[in-house]
Amino acid sequence: MMATVGWFAFWVLAVLFSGVVIQDMWSWFVVPLGAPPIGIAHGLGLRLTLSWCTAITRPNDDKFSEVVVRGACITAMVWGLGYLYSRFM
Repeated sequence: MMATVGWFAFWVLAVLFSGVVIQDMWSWFVVPLGAPPIGIAHGLGLRLTLSWCTAITRPNDDKFSEVVVRGACITAMVWGLGYLYSRFM
């Protein structure tokens, strides 16, 4: 049980860290082109969007119906997390 809690805590910290990294990368490379700066929540939203795009298009040998169901589940999860992230903007 403690190992599960530890891995979950590590995952939460890794996700937050990715939001900080995306925020910094945006500030370094996109803001100089004239775009407004973004916050960590926006960085998390961008991370979520990119994860969604790559998760659905990942090639494998599963049945078509399994791919469709997994894509729908991933899309629903991303939509829900995206809504939660948007509440912090």
